[in-house]
Amino acid sequence: MYDHINDIASVGEDFYFLTPRALFLSSYDNGNVTRKATNHGHTNLIPYGERVILWSRDTRKAVQLLDVATGALTTLFTPQGALQQLRLTGDTLISVEGTATVNRYDLTQRKLETLYTGAGLQDALLTSKSDLYVAKSNATSPAVPLLYVNCDTKETVPIQALKGNISYALAYDGEKNASMLYGITIAGGANNSLRTSVFSLNLKTRAVSSYMPTNEEDNDAFSYLAYPTLFTNLGKNQVRAYNLSSKREFTYKRSASLPIKVARNTTRLVVLNHDGSISWYNPTLSGVLADWYLTTEGQWFEF
Repeated sequence: MYDHINDIASVGEDFYFLTPRALFLSSYDNGNVTRKATNHGHTNLIPYGERVILWSRDTRKAVQLLDVATGALTTLFTPQGALQQLRLTGDTLISVEGTATVNRYDLTQRKLETLYTGAGLQDALLTSKSDLYVAKSNATSPAVPLLYVNCDTKETVPIQALKGNISYALAYDGEKNASMLYGITIAGGANNSLRTSVFSLNLKTRAVSSYMPTNEEDNDAFSYLAYPTLFTNLGKNQVRAYNLSSKREFTYKRSASLPIKVARNTTRLVVLNHDGSISWYNPTLSGVLADWYLTTEGQWFEF
């Protein structure tokens, strides 16, 4: 009866919902569902103007550009290793392939190039055309969880101020707070325990701060920045929000399934759950507005 939603993203005042078979557009306030295009098994999406970039995590399936108006698909590139992460900054895609390669794909010039090779890579994010930050394990050289790469010269600089065993889930908002980079790090604690927390890195001073610590190892949390609020499921059970301006934390009540991703516009927060359902929230209130499944007929079913 139900379709499994694999990914979500905000687009204006609506949201995209990606299932194995189709791309849908909908919102909480009108409840209408519009099938926008066929999906040929991609698991993830990135809005790109009036188009959508489709890709598939943990596979070498080709990254494709979907023209939502016509349904036309254009292949951009085929990963050489299993695609772990794909991020868009301006007209540039940054891919982490396997755990050893960071590539850059220029959408205007249709050019693919390698920016960094190493080991134990987790994530990579551009903060400008020339500035790349790579999250990794400190078990590989250089022995730090985060490093800076100059995309022009390929110079690599370890970020010594950030301590920890590993970092991942980077987040950045260059339009609203260009001086700060955020992410999640796992570090050793007392009595050989592990501690997971959100970190911030001042890109100018290299000063590091820590937020929302949990006294456990959590190596699969997400981060989502809608400045000044950083959303995460650190701790695995609930969506937590941290206001970076007021330094206040807020926790949302969860539905029956574990949260794995969020997306937000000006009035609504939508949470993608592990079972393929979604939960709607007013971003300023903790209670769930509604829990929805998408039926195989392309309609919402509330439970």
